[in-house]
Amino acid sequence: MLGGLLSINNLLPYAGARDDSCQTMFSSLDWWEGGNNHLYMPQRMLTDAWASWTDVRVELDPPVEGHGRVRDLRDWLQQERRALNTDAVRAVVGQICERGHRVRMTYRPAVHGSSPRTVEDACAVPELSRRRWWIPVRRYETDFTPMEYRR
Repeated sequence: MLGGLLSINNLLPYAGARDDSCQTMFSSLDWWEGGNNHLYMPQRMLTDAWASWTDVRVELDPPVEGHGRVRDLRDWLQQERRALNTDAVRAVVGQICERGHRVRMTYRPAVHGSSPRTVEDACAVPELSRRRWWIPVRRYETDFTPMEYRR
């Protein structure tokens, strides 16, 4: 049974579902927005669960003052030199929207040749603010500690 689950996990990149933790490490398998470079089985992506965004910048309306959860979430989104999984970003933006803020967001898909995208109100765009019910998403990266505790 374990071997079967491992095999299914390793076939997920060929379905366009994910590549994290799959055995594609030395295959030079490379993803872009519409597919990949697999020699024998190139395919189209079924979801963007495999994708990441970089250069994420947000402006909140009303602005955040002082310490608190919304400020920590905003700071997590704006980490320098980090690729953030799309579903993790959706979960965090959704939490900010639930707390009554409007989110203006600029981001760049972490794929070859992508250009920055700007959205005036990410809360109004479900693809940017509503996490998928079927994907478990951690609220923070494992090495992230809220700003109050970093001292």
